Amino acid sequence: LGVSLGTAGQFDEAVSTLETASAISGRHSRALASLALVFGQSGKRPEASALHGELVDRASRAYVPLTYLALTAEASGQHEEAMSLARRAWDARDPTFILHARHFPEFRSLRSDPRFVAILREMNRPASGEASIAVLPFANMSADKENEYFGDGLAEEILNVLAQVPGLK
Repeated sequence: LGVSLGTAGQFDEAVSTLETASAISGRHSRALASLALVFGQSGKRPEASALHGELVDRASRAYVPLTYLALTAEASGQHEEAMSLARRAWDARDPTFILHARHFPEFRSLRSDPRFVAILREMNRPASGEASIAVLPFANMSADKENEYFGDGLAEEILNVLAQVPGLK
């Protein structure tokens, strides 16, 4: 909702919504990245830059998708860093990047860069003749640490089902 409000130019409502989402989620990386994007759209680059710095710091200790770092760098006016991170996201086959880079509005400003267009072209090329898929671990987004096993079981079950697909590696 917050990203949609930001895209519609309703920045105050977007910030309020995303600050609430950030608080409820325990400052989840996605919520912070979305908030930084809205700050960037509304011309509040220092606020976007502070959130980018927070995510960069977090990335030194825990996993933060490179996509979020690229988006927050762009939102804070650091286009060259954003392009470098976008390249790294694609090279690492960051699933968030693969799913969103082509169509989500958050990437609009990056799509005007020929280097980003080249990355999108690369995404159309098959890496090899073999079909493959990766199942990444699910994050426990609840406050209850006892639910951790649920995400592990879900990923394992998906792998078991996909193992039955002929020709899929």
